Amino acid sequence: MKTISILLTAGLFMLAACTSTTEKALTQSERENIIAEVMAVSSKWIDDNNAMDPDRAIQFWSTSPDLKFAEFGEFFPNRDSIHSTLHSYYDYARSMDVKWLARDVRPLDKNVALLSGKFQFNLVFENDEVAEGINAFTGTFLKEDGKWRLIQGHESTKFPE
Repeated sequence: MKTISILLTAGLFMLAACTSTTEKALTQSERENIIAEVMAVSSKWIDDNNAMDPDRAIQFWSTSPDLKFAEFGEFFPNRDSIHSTLHSYYDYARSMDVKWLARDVRPLDKNVALLSGKFQFNLVFENDEVAEGINAFTGTFLKEDGKWRLIQGHESTKFPE
């Protein structure tokens, strides 16, 4: 009887070990790689906006139906609505200048990372109207098909006085 009890206990421990959903902690090297990759993706997004290319800039966002993004107090219902908004800005713009002022990437696991930061923008329209400000930005990135994409994010703008 004692042998059966020991075997059952050992079996339960093995079962628990095999079914554990806890991920092991990221190594320092993995963390550094994820930070570099997300920094590169967010830099490319800035470059694509400076080029006023909504077709390239939209690649920053996830294609998932779970995408959530808010700006100016409104949620975009999907990726297409973000793309449409980018087009509406850039179709009538003469120039765009965006630059990161600060960024911080926090890897959570091999496929999830957080980015927070702020960027400055200056958008000049063809009618000489100017939109400028500093945006605080937060985002959750997922690695989808080998590419980091924003699945959830928020921007809030501080306009000059």
